Amino acid sequence: MAGAEVDALAAEIRQLKAELKAQGLSSSQINGHQVVLEKVQRLQSLKSQLASDDPRTDQAFFARQKEEVDAAQKRKQAEAASQRAELKAAEEQAPQPLIQRKIFHLFQHAGSGPTFHYEPPPRLNSKDCGFGEGKDPHPPVYITEKWDGTTMQATSRHIFKRLDLWGRRRDGDPSQRYSIRLLGWREAGPQRSGETSER
Repeated sequence: MAGAEVDALAAEIRQLKAELKAQGLSSSQINGHQVVLEKVQRLQSLKSQLASDDPRTDQAFFARQKEEVDAAQKRKQAEAASQRAELKAAEEQAPQPLIQRKIFHLFQHAGSGPTFHYEPPPRLNSKDCGFGEGKDPHPPVYITEKWDGTTMQATSRHIFKRLDLWGRRRDGDPSQRYSIRLLGWREAGPQRSGETSER
């Protein structure tokens, strides 16, 4: 009999809390409401009369709650492991682009910070970028889009993040300073109109 009373009173408490919430009371106000407190106290008294193996006891409730949390955590860990394996497999198959090591200004400039400016008339930054002098530079200039303020590199199907292996260290061979890690990719499919193949 106590079990049926527990179920009925628990449903009554849930209904009361829903009504108080609809009236605009906060959770703390609802839990501290005199009628709620009285009903909860009565519910605890009824639960104390239940058999130890009754699923309505607090011990059984918290045991089920722990099992659900543990199961959810295991599913999350399994999903993360699956994603890491999938990412690793995609990274092993992805063409490795040249690592961006330094982006220079395309045009000649002077100053830094608030004094930075491009020098007139506009001229290519041949000193840093290796362009030839004059109106027709050699080798030819190819302009590409850069994701400003990021360390991302992308091909037509893969997105990489550049990693600084040195940290604050600045000595050594600059060609060994960086590596890249695959962050995302899309599966190969029919080539769309206007899309270039990956190189």
